[in-house]
Amino acid sequence: MENTNKWEVEAKQRFLSRIYKDEETGCWNWTGSKLKTGYGHFSAKRSTGKGWRAHRFSWILHGRELIDGLDLCHTCDNRLCVNPEHLWLGTRQENLLDCLKKNRNPNWNKTHCKHGHEYTKENTMIRYDGFRECKTCSDGHKKRWYERNKHILNAEHNKLSRKNKRIKRKMDAAALANSIR
Repeated sequence: MENTNKWEVEAKQRFLSRIYKDEETGCWNWTGSKLKTGYGHFSAKRSTGKGWRAHRFSWILHGRELIDGLDLCHTCDNRLCVNPEHLWLGTRQENLLDCLKKNRNPNWNKTHCKHGHEYTKENTMIRYDGFRECKTCSDGHKKRWYERNKHILNAEHNKLSRKNKRIKRKMDAAALANSIR
């Protein structure tokens, strides 16, 4: 237990040493390493290399609980902010609506996909993660995937067909044998 406590104290000290508090905005800006997405990154336990998004680690560090299925959102819209007072738990949909309301997502202003298909009600689907997807492009991806993999699918189908034919022959033979008796 003593090692765990020492580890927690050391991780907390390292974490807090990587924060710059902006008096004007109230943001606690992360000065440590960053991910490509713009969020701060913190390895709580150096030996395991387990990394956390810095704002999520801050949330837990300040005695709050992360809940499965909920995003940890920023009220300040600053991905480097780790101030727990600037964070809130919300569903993915709430987070996306907040993003839209504040006009933070430039992709929602796009009227066409990257291949030039218009985003219309008929040609747009919302994916499980809340992002838009062009149905024309999605159908094209599915067709190309099938073309690349149909030999595998056909082989599996033929294998099952041969197995089913063997079973049917055995059942027919058993039925014939029973009818002769």
